[in-house]
Amino acid sequence: MEDEDYGNVGQLILRHRLFEVDSLQLLKRVETPKVHFVYEKRDLNVEIFRELISDWIEKKKEIGTCFKFGIGTMKRVQTIFEGIKEGMDVSREGERSFSIPMKDSSKIVVSYAEVDNIPLPENQFYRIPEWILKMEVTEIQNPM
Repeated sequence: MEDEDYGNVGQLILRHRLFEVDSLQLLKRVETPKVHFVYEKRDLNVEIFRELISDWIEKKKEIGTCFKFGIGTMKRVQTIFEGIKEGMDVSREGERSFSIPMKDSSKIVVSYAEVDNIPLPENQFYRIPEWILKMEVTEIQNPM
């Protein structure tokens, strides 16, 4: 993906597990506002998610930016979810979500959910992850 420009694409769906060795550098370069990693990338760990959040805060990512990551098991998604929260200024949004304030009037909402009804390609070689970890930049709603 080094020489290709995906900046003008509204949504990017990455279906292959082995697209790049250094996932963090790829994630920092992607300018596409909506990205979905269909297959689990095993090198995505808590630190990579924390660094990506810091990068989004520093770059002031636009409201509407949304990355979804396939995660294999409930235990793994919960470990990553809890690890991201550790030591960060977070607000609880729900049972499976929290938010991290950004410098402007936006926040990053991190959540996870079980995957339902994913259509499988005819020649399916890989197991589809059972869980999705979602990071989305949303507007902070001012209380009236």
